[in-house]
Amino acid sequence: LAPLQNIDAGKIVFDKPRKEMEKTGFKVEKKFEIVNDGDETMVVKSAAAYGTPDAGMTFNVNYPSQILNRSAGTATLTITIPASAPEGTHQGKLRIDCGKAGTQTITVTVTVEHAVKFEMSAYNPDFGRVDILKSVPLKISLNESLGYKDISSVKIRRDDDQPGNGKDDWMSVDLPASIIPKGGSVPLTFTLRFRGETEVGKTYRWKYYLSNSAGNATITLQAVATPIDIAETKNVLQTMRGSKNPEVSNIAGKVLGMLSSSGAGGAEAWASVASISQSSVTFLDAMDRAVQEVDNNDHEGALNDLLVARIAVETMRKSAHTPSQTNIYTISNNFINSILYKESAYFEKMASDASDDRTKIIAQRHAATVYELLNDIKKSKKAREMAAESISAYNQKIESANNNQVDADDAIRRASDDLYRWGDAKLLVNPFVYDSTSYRYKFAINATTVAAENYQAAGEFELHNMSALRANELQKQWLLLSSQFFMLMIGYILLFAGAVIWCVLAFMTFTADSREEEFGDVVLLS
Repeated sequence: LAPLQNIDAGKIVFDKPRKEMEKTGFKVEKKFEIVNDGDETMVVKSAAAYGTPDAGMTFNVNYPSQILNRSAGTATLTITIPASAPEGTHQGKLRIDCGKAGTQTITVTVTVEHAVKFEMSAYNPDFGRVDILKSVPLKISLNESLGYKDISSVKIRRDDDQPGNGKDDWMSVDLPASIIPKGGSVPLTFTLRFRGETEVGKTYRWKYYLSNSAGNATITLQAVATPIDIAETKNVLQTMRGSKNPEVSNIAGKVLGMLSSSGAGGAEAWASVASISQSSVTFLDAMDRAVQEVDNNDHEGALNDLLVARIAVETMRKSAHTPSQTNIYTISNNFINSILYKESAYFEKMASDASDDRTKIIAQRHAATVYELLNDIKKSKKAREMAAESISAYNQKIESANNNQVDADDAIRRASDDLYRWGDAKLLVNPFVYDSTSYRYKFAINATTVAAENYQAAGEFELHNMSALRANELQKQWLLLSSQFFMLMIGYILLFAGAVIWCVLAFMTFTADSREEEFGDVVLLS
């Protein structure tokens, strides 16, 4: 058997979907020659893997059974590499056994490279005709379709050369991850929402450049801006005009008048109409709820709606260009301010009347928010500083209460060590530890009571109730232990007294017997 060369099967690229290849694996064939340098026919007994090849590879060799003298035979090595094999160079040993002619072991080397394939789901790039007041989403799925390697560095941005005429803030782009997992997907969502400066009837375009480690792609989108749905907006405002709240009804009427007088116009006119009408609907809806919540004493709920209403009013202020629009803004601003002044007074009184820190913190924070909505920066800052002081006091009380709870538990644990266990019950039977046990129980009761008071002052009423209940339980435990102890002591005294009386009686009996015996002796002697 002539010397055999090691086999380098070269590089195999995993470029077919992993799910398809998991059953069969990737196969590569390599031919090599087995040379007989001898003068007799050589018998090839076997050619198979020696040991365990790397990465789960398997070898199958188709070889000639005999090779004539001074000639060569061709063998075909089929290497099967499982789809789970990692990237890199893998080796295995192949042993050729030719009986008397000799046996040789050679090294088989294979290099695995994982391919990656980037795909985008099908999508319609045309949003069509879009109402300037509505948001329209478009979802695209970004996929890695082979399943061997992640796609990294996934980024999207407006194309530098041809970005399109659509504004950036009209189209929001949500790409939640920069890595597409192997065999997985990542959603890419575009949401179109025209703003006030949109020119109605014009076609707008956006071109995006999508880059990643597997390649690049471009996404081009377009949409036509259409006028606001005045009929729908009018229906909503007509309903609000019938509100029992005169302020809401008045403002709704003013906005209806503005819409009725609106006609075809340029971009600025449509922007104002769209922004004022939408903001007015949002404002009136929020204010109507806020007034009802104030009437129902739900001031915290009202504050959330007042925040929405203030944002809507600020949008009106920025969008108002005509006298009628400015008038709508002014009336709306006066309406919300009148409610905010009342709410600031309510939260100030709530803070001053509060008996616990938690309520003070809530009230002072809400007061700061109300003053901020009123654009009173000085009072808002003062309220926030007071809230910070209340938070500090709250933390101190909670820390003190927690420490008292720990000290109380430690005292009870130490007292329990001196008690006598009888089954599940614990008894105080040693009079020499009565004073220390009494002190520890009374200390624990006092510490737990102080903790309950601190929790109550901080505003943690559930913790206060638990601590108060614990103090009451400790008080009952001590009363039971002390009463049992005194009963036991009375028993001790009675036993001791009985023993003394028994001893006295026994001594008296003994003395009487002794005297009788002495008297008898005297009688006998006489």
